[in-house]
Amino acid sequence: MSQGRIAILTATRGRPEKLKRMLQGMGGSVADKSRVSHWIAADEDDQDTINLVRFGQLERLTGYPVHLHVGPKPRKLPDVWNGVWQAARNDGDIFIGFTDDYEVRSHGWDEQVRLALGAYDDGIAIAHLPDPTSPNVITIICATARVFEELGYFVVPYFPYWFADSWMDNIATMIQRRIRIDIEVGPQDGSRGRTQGMRNLRFWFDLSHQLLEERKEAAEKLRCLAYPQGSPKYIQSRQNEEELIRAWQAYFDQVSLDRLDEIEKNNADALGPPSETYLAIEEEARQHLKQWRAKQP
Repeated sequence: MSQGRIAILTATRGRPEKLKRMLQGMGGSVADKSRVSHWIAADEDDQDTINLVRFGQLERLTGYPVHLHVGPKPRKLPDVWNGVWQAARNDGDIFIGFTDDYEVRSHGWDEQVRLALGAYDDGIAIAHLPDPTSPNVITIICATARVFEELGYFVVPYFPYWFADSWMDNIATMIQRRIRIDIEVGPQDGSRGRTQGMRNLRFWFDLSHQLLEERKEAAEKLRCLAYPQGSPKYIQSRQNEEELIRAWQAYFDQVSLDRLDEIEKNNADALGPPSETYLAIEEEARQHLKQWRAKQP
């Protein structure tokens, strides 16, 4: 990392008060405002959020630059995260994805991030900022710019909900670059919001399982940059990965599909029939899986 510039990415829609509270907390606890910027992704019809940025209200809260990325209403959330990352990709050496309903509660959090991720001269480092609602999984994506450039995305693009955070968690764990940083973060109201509109969870869970090999391939790409191929660290990393794969396989085997059905049933009243957009997303995922399998030896 040359300068340790941190670019924070936030996808938001129609929650200006939560957004302002989050940004005020970020700005009030940052150590070096000259090396932090914030990028807000808003839908083109979210005029309240657009005006907050364009009229400078958010910059007055943070004391550091706040940029706006506007786009059409997305088909799925990863489209927003990847769009704002593309817009911001030349603005940071480290990128953090932070939702508008969370807040940072640690002073000097930016220096902690720079110190932890800057310890790796090869630029391959992924942070784990412990989230009290899911303390053992990377739910807040934070990594060096090089990681995202090599992966080609900020958030894996296939899933309309869930699985994107565990995807990055798996990759970080496989290469032993899952770096815990004890920054206190959490939801503003103390509890994590419920994901809305979830359907066909068995399919999406199975897709995540079936694409484990794709995560292994991504991990290998990063591993080769982190450790000289054939070196003791490289060999140890591969051996650790094999142990993790066996553990994950056991986890997948024991997950209760009935529990997934129950979660989906609890959302049934709000679902209604599947939209054409959802059906297209699911079909694209099926085609990706088909193409991925066709490439495998």
